[in-house]
Amino acid sequence: MSEEELKTHNKKLEKDNKEKAERRNKFSILYLIFIQIMGEIAVEYKERAILLYKFFKVYFVEQEKKWLTIIQNMQNKIDMYKETCKTFVNKNSAEIVSNNDGVEKILNSSHLTEENLNNHKSLIKNLLNAINEKRNKIYHLEDDLKLLQKETYFFVYEFDKIKVDYSIRVS
Repeated sequence: MSEEELKTHNKKLEKDNKEKAERRNKFSILYLIFIQIMGEIAVEYKERAILLYKFFKVYFVEQEKKWLTIIQNMQNKIDMYKETCKTFVNKNSAEIVSNNDGVEKILNSSHLTEENLNNHKSLIKNLLNAINEKRNKIYHLEDDLKLLQKETYFFVYEFDKIKVDYSIRVS
């Protein structure tokens, strides 16, 4: 790791630690508030406070189990994807190494790749030239259209009214 990567990694760890500490403090405060409210309820309704405490305890335990299973399922998927990637990479590298003429194959494929690259370059140049020609034609046609419109407006008075009037257009 470079020094800069190490610094950013350390900053990230510090930030994560601060967030975890803040989260622990919030949960501790919430728990203390909950216990305080339960104590106040217990003064008047002891049975209800005990029942409410047991209810919340069961609820939080079930929620924790639920989230732990979700996290475990995600971890299993991550492991499966890692194994798939390793298998795929190992298979491809084994195919390259297992060929006796691996170097020749790589050289030949690089030659083919170079030839293909040159063909693609020439095709791209031809396509760019065709695009530029079409763009120039469109530009000239737009200029001709603007020039003709200006000449029409100059020689024919009230051309917009004539253009809109249906009877004049038909005749």
